[in-house]
Amino acid sequence: MSGDGSRPGGGDGDRGGDGGGGGDGGRGRPARVFVLDSEALSLAVGGDRMMIARLRLAADGEAEVVTSPTALVAAHDGRTTEQRWEWVLSRIGVADIGRDQVRDARRLLADAGLHGRAYAIDAVLAAVAHQQKGQVTVFTTTEGDGTEGDGKDPRGGTGTGGGDRAGDPYGVERLVPDRIVVRKV
Repeated sequence: MSGDGSRPGGGDGDRGGDGGGGGDGGRGRPARVFVLDSEALSLAVGGDRMMIARLRLAADGEAEVVTSPTALVAAHDGRTTEQRWEWVLSRIGVADIGRDQVRDARRLLADAGLHGRAYAIDAVLAAVAHQQKGQVTVFTTTEGDGTEGDGKDPRGGTGTGGGDRAGDPYGVERLVPDRIVVRKV
């Protein structure tokens, strides 16, 4: 959320709305777009090789990397230096989130029969992914079995069986169309 235009291609607002251009020398938008959730951002800030490789593709104009403001807030870790955060932020776009995008996120939740804070950040990220053009891949940690990796269901259940929500996928995977690839990180 630097907003200072130091990222190749301009300021954060350049990639909001329809995903805007930038970072490719004026030849048009890259065909690939990587959308990062909070954990993927944390991996990038932490120096994960695969995430850094994706940031390099963006710096070389071969892809765009975008995220949502809510994912940035969720990813913040007080142990990481501000310099490291700024380095990552200089290589990604942060989508502008306004009323239209909030409506889109709300509709995605309603269409999936979901509601509540356990889904809110994923819904905003899914709305950002929907806005992108080209070959879109979302990098996320959302588990497809309704748990957050510790066997606990953020909706109050165990996520491991019983009830009418057993095996119910949640998160970004359930909120994006088939044209958008979802990869676990």
